[in-house]
Amino acid sequence: MEPTRPANSEAAGSFAIAIFDDPDHSIEEKREIIIGHSGQQRLLLVSFTERTPEVRIIGARRATRRERQDYERDVKEEAKKEE
Repeated sequence: MEPTRPANSEAAGSFAIAIFDDPDHSIEEKREIIIGHSGQQRLLLVSFTERTPEVRIIGARRATRRERQDYERDVKEEAKKEE
């Protein structure tokens, strides 16, 4: 059974813990990657570009095990800073 890919509507509703530049995947336009939970509570990695006045979602997928571990570590570190 193949894993289901998140719909763009799910990816568009995710919120960020972090946004990173993605210079390796485009020469012509600035691309960024955002990681966060969707409304369905799936941890997603979303690649996007801003084309004023819109944001174009290039792709979205579930985070890998390693990306999830990094995300959880970063969330814990941010929580400690806020204490």
